[in-house]
Amino acid sequence: MTRKYAQFEKDITRAIANLSGQQLPNCLPIWMRNIGINPGAVIIGATDIGPHDHKNKTDILVNLDHSGPLKISVKMQNADYMGNWYTHARIVEEFGQNIFDKITKEVTDWSNRIAHDSSWENKPFVGVSISFGKRSCNTGIPLQQIFSEDECNKIVVAMGAGIGSDDSVANSLYASDIIPNNVGHLISSLEEMNYDNIVKFTGDFMLILRPVNPMTEGSNRYKNVFSQFVPNQPLSTQTTVTTMSKLNTLGSFKKVVNDGLNHNHILNNLEHKNIIVPRKQK
Repeated sequence: MTRKYAQFEKDITRAIANLSGQQLPNCLPIWMRNIGINPGAVIIGATDIGPHDHKNKTDILVNLDHSGPLKISVKMQNADYMGNWYTHARIVEEFGQNIFDKITKEVTDWSNRIAHDSSWENKPFVGVSISFGKRSCNTGIPLQQIFSEDECNKIVVAMGAGIGSDDSVANSLYASDIIPNNVGHLISSLEEMNYDNIVKFTGDFMLILRPVNPMTEGSNRYKNVFSQFVPNQPLSTQTTVTTMSKLNTLGSFKKVVNDGLNHNHILNNLEHKNIIVPRKQK
C-alpha cells in the first residue's frame, strides 16, 4: 500500500467517524438493502481495519445501529488491484479444482512456449507461480481466454470482496477520490461489489505468470508453482545449467497437482537427477 493510498483510507475513515450519530437516508439503493443495510440506520462509528491483516478485503468497517455493517473496500481512481502469489490450496479452496486444473494447463502451455523465447535465455526457470491483476507484457493472459463468464465473475469478485461473510469480506466499493463530507455524499460514493464495478477500477483482470529465476531470486522460490520442469531422464554426471536453451534440451514443462510444490522442491528433484541450476545464496 502506498503512503498516499494509506492516508486517503485514513482520511475517509475519519470523515465517516465524524458522521457518527447521523442517520442513513430512508431511501437506499436496492443493492445496499440486499446486503442488509437498513434505511434510516444510525452510524455508530468507523474503523480502518485494512492494515490489520493482509487477508482483509474490507478497508473500512462502518458499524450501524439496527443494521448490518458497511464493509468498504477503498479504490482510488485507476487502482491497480492484484491478488498476489496464489497457493495451490487457496486456488482450490476459493475457486475449486476445475479452475485449478485450467490454470495449470494454461501455465504449462505458456511455459513450454516462452521457454524457447530468446528473451528468457539468461533467465532460466524451472517453475511458474501466479498472481491476478493488470499486466501489459507477455506474462499476462486475459481471464476470458481461460475461463467461462461465470468463472471470471467468481474470480474477480473474490479478488475484490474476499470469500465468506465475516468483517474481512467487503460488501461495497468506495468509488470516489473525494472525502465524504455528509451522509448523502457517503452513500452516493458507494457502489455494489460486483464484476463490472471492480473492473471499472482495475481494468481487465489477467492471470499473471511469474517465472522465478533461481540464480537471482531467493524468497520467491518458496512460492507454489503451477507448472514444473520435468527432465526426460536423469543425467549420468552432474551438469550445471545456466541458460534456458540448455534446460530445454533436457526436458519440458508439465502440469502439477494440488500438492504445494514450489521452485525449491523442483530444484531439489533436478539435483537428484544430476541437473544443477545454481541458486541465489543469502
